[in-house]
Amino acid sequence: MLTSWDDGSGATTWAWFRQANRCDVGRIAVEILRPSETYKLDVRDKDINRFGEYVGGSVLSVGMLVPFVLTLASADHFWVANAMYATFALSAVVGNATKLVAYRRGL
Repeated sequence: MLTSWDDGSGATTWAWFRQANRCDVGRIAVEILRPSETYKLDVRDKDINRFGEYVGGSVLSVGMLVPFVLTLASADHFWVANAMYATFALSAVVGNATKLVAYRRGL
């Protein structure tokens, strides 16, 4: 167990942790009120995000044909649900990979 930094009495136990949390909360409050330039989105960021979401949505719409076909084939609910989950996961991975490639190579 961690004890205090001074005499070990426990009066200031975790004081450094509480102070760090106060600093984090203060920084978050400042960023909410006046965001710094490093966190502002520009047109390129918005275009890349839109492009990645478009590609991910396209993969999702095409991929959802698999659970649809499984449902028409009267497959077990287990397989339909897993196909839906796999499609959602694949669309998220493909969409984010597209965003990374677009940032790396340019849009």
